[in-house]
Amino acid sequence: LRDKVLAHGLSPETPVSALMTHPVETAPADALAPEAALEMMAAGVNHLPIVDSGGRVVGMLSASNLMTLDARSPFALRRMIYKARTLDDLEKAATDVPQLFVDLMASHLEAPAVTRVLTLLHDAMTQRVLELAIDERGEPPVGYAWLTFGSAARSELNLVSDQDNGLAYDDTDDPSAGDYFRLLAEDV
Repeated sequence: LRDKVLAHGLSPETPVSALMTHPVETAPADALAPEAALEMMAAGVNHLPIVDSGGRVVGMLSASNLMTLDARSPFALRRMIYKARTLDDLEKAATDVPQLFVDLMASHLEAPAVTRVLTLLHDAMTQRVLELAIDERGEPPVGYAWLTFGSAARSELNLVSDQDNGLAYDDTDDPSAGDYFRLLAEDV
């Protein structure tokens, strides 16, 4: 209510359908906690309805149910990444990733789940670096897409993966667009 209605100056009579996240991501009641955690991270949500075999909601799972929200939980790290106001803040958040990797492996989480967590955190860092660079350079002159290849694109990122990226942008006659995106790529 506070974040979705009051903060946006909406009327309390605003229908829930105008405020809700949709489509709603759910998890089956027999899902394992790491699977549900990955679904929540991938969807960018902190709550996940749990459904029975008939699709009826039987409960609600929150990030705090799954992991203690200490500084090295994937949820806390993701939150720190998105709250970073500078590259130094982002770098500070990223210093906890190697220990998180060790913690996840020590908890006997399967390797594909660990690499998916690392990939989701990498995606969040890349997105935040792009946002910070655009804040610095100004809005792009045309639409663009940042492309991820290799292990990150396959959700198989690990601590020593190299990373290849690409940048595609709309066709334009504006000669400054090439310079803008070249500098943006260098920033990232």
